[in-house]
Amino acid sequence: MLPLVVLSLGVLGIVDAAGVEVHGSAYPALALGIIAVALLVGAFFGRAGGLILLGFIATFGLIGGTVADRWDGTQVHAAPTSAAELDSLYEMSAGEIVLDLSAIQDLEELDGRSIRIDGDAGRIEIRIPVDDLDVNLDADIDGAGEIRAFDRKSSGWDPTLRASHDGGDAVPTLDIRADLTFGEISVELVEANR
Repeated sequence: MLPLVVLSLGVLGIVDAAGVEVHGSAYPALALGIIAVALLVGAFFGRAGGLILLGFIATFGLIGGTVADRWDGTQVHAAPTSAAELDSLYEMSAGEIVLDLSAIQDLEELDGRSIRIDGDAGRIEIRIPVDDLDVNLDADIDGAGEIRAFDRKSSGWDPTLRASHDGGDAVPTLDIRADLTFGEISVELVEANR
């Protein structure tokens, strides 16, 4: 049964990578659906075995993914205009963090700095100026979710994405670490608003 779940999730991942809009909660929903059918068949033709445990795990993943898609929770919107206004840590338990770096006037002061963005369930959006700033991104979601950054995407269960953006020659470098338990992390390149 587990190979069928893995195969189905792999097919869904391929469809997702091909550009079809697939929400992060679709992965545990698919696994839960397959496990539910297997439990029904097992009730008449065999034993359920470890499927009940897998069903509980998929159920919690589905609940977390759905809550992350629908929960309004805490709204943190930050658009600093100077490096001094940029905090080194942004946190939420559930909700949304939008961090817009496109209006920072003194980007050179960001050279060598690191920022961390943490949340349990929800959405993190980071807007990076397309020019004059190099960015190293290290993003993880411990449960179900999706990460999109610099024309790359990772989704499903426990997605991870390490990516970099080259903003030009001899420009400052900023390191960003973003972590969620369930939800979505998005990094967008935007024109500078300075």
